[in-house]
Amino acid sequence: MKQRLTWCAIASILALAACSPTPSIPGKSVADDAPTDQPGCQLDQDGQHYVVLQELLDVVDAGATVAVCEEVRGPLVVRQDVTLVGPATLTGGPGPAVHVAGGHLVLRDLELVGGTGSPEARLDGDTHGGVVAAWDADALTLDGVVVRDGQADWGGCISGPRSGPLVIEDSVVEDCIARKLAGAVWVRRGVLADSIVRRGQAPYGGGVAVRSLSETDSVGLPGTLIEDCDGEVQGGGLLLTGPGEVWDGTFSGNRSQQGAGVLTSGATGSLRDMVLSDNTAEVGGGGLFVSGGRLTVTDLFIEANRVTGEGLPDGRGVGGGVWMGGAAGDLLVLLDVDIYANMAGWGAGLMAAGPTDGGELPVVSMIGGTLSEGAWGDGAAVVSAELRLDEVVVAANSGAGVSVEGGLLWATGGRWLDNPRGDILTAAGGHDGPGLDWLRCDDEGCVEDPVGPAAIDARR
Repeated sequence: MKQRLTWCAIASILALAACSPTPSIPGKSVADDAPTDQPGCQLDQDGQHYVVLQELLDVVDAGATVAVCEEVRGPLVVRQDVTLVGPATLTGGPGPAVHVAGGHLVLRDLELVGGTGSPEARLDGDTHGGVVAAWDADALTLDGVVVRDGQADWGGCISGPRSGPLVIEDSVVEDCIARKLAGAVWVRRGVLADSIVRRGQAPYGGGVAVRSLSETDSVGLPGTLIEDCDGEVQGGGLLLTGPGEVWDGTFSGNRSQQGAGVLTSGATGSLRDMVLSDNTAEVGGGGLFVSGGRLTVTDLFIEANRVTGEGLPDGRGVGGGVWMGGAAGDLLVLLDVDIYANMAGWGAGLMAAGPTDGGELPVVSMIGGTLSEGAWGDGAAVVSAELRLDEVVVAANSGAGVSVEGGLLWATGGRWLDNPRGDILTAAGGHDGPGLDWLRCDDEGCVEDPVGPAAIDARR
């Protein structure tokens, strides 16, 4: 009987065990072996979700693509090749939303908002890249991104790589402030395509500042609009320094004291295929101000820019379309540039100006193109500089076609008509525009010269 009870007890225990739940194991639950509801974003290569995006960026494989969860506060630090995709919002401040310390960062379908930039010892502790600080990146690409509301000393919203390219496509960069330079974007090489840069503000380069280092550096702006930017001192839409090339893009509604659309400072490179329209300067260069250097400008359309003369003693601003201010050895070449319906009291379309020390004059050489319908002043003004017009249309300006004041004008061919104060106006009086031979004009009047400026070039 006792043995029979023992076996019965054993049988009961075994039956009870078969009906009982699996005992728990520390650190693991039954749910770990079942499908979960974890988010499909911020996953590593094994599918593990990371709540903190920075922790994932510290361990993810190089070249990975990471889907970002809805909203992340920075600053995020990126040290290797990685692609971050949305839709999601990255928020900065204090510091940038993203600081790229190395590698190629690709940002796609994201909104990046706010930030105060990253301090940089090589900039004497100044901050750069208010929202995206990528000075040390190998490359930076933004595709379908909105970047806004950043502040820094250099590059109010974006500072591009020192060495690699910056590529911005189908994106918007807006409402950015730099305390020193490049209100919205600071770039050395790359492409900003089919994008908008607007409402940037800085003392120099309200929209974009390009600091090229070699002749091979190039910044393209195909299909891109730079508008409503304020370069408080110089360069409302764009500031270019260095030997590189900037091409394409439309600059409209920008403001500055000097060079409201575009300003180049000591540049030795080129501009081409741009539209500069409806920009407003206070002192000079409503469309373009070339401050020294040796620059070539090709196929620009410069229209309806103005210089108000605000704050000047006589209220007469200079160079509604283009102002070239230079010294001995400086050269501006304009190839097939149309300067149309610009406004300034002194040189409505073009002002070529140099020092008054009696030395070698800076040269502006315009080949093809138009100087037409300038308002408030003469179509072009030459003051202590040398202006060469070769096959240029000079027509329908509100004053003279060209006025010469202490400088030198060479002109040949083209069409000269409908300038109320005459085609050419010097201290000695008026003169008709040139024929096929070169016409040489200074304060003493105009004479035909079959050799033209080639003789001067040979002596230099």
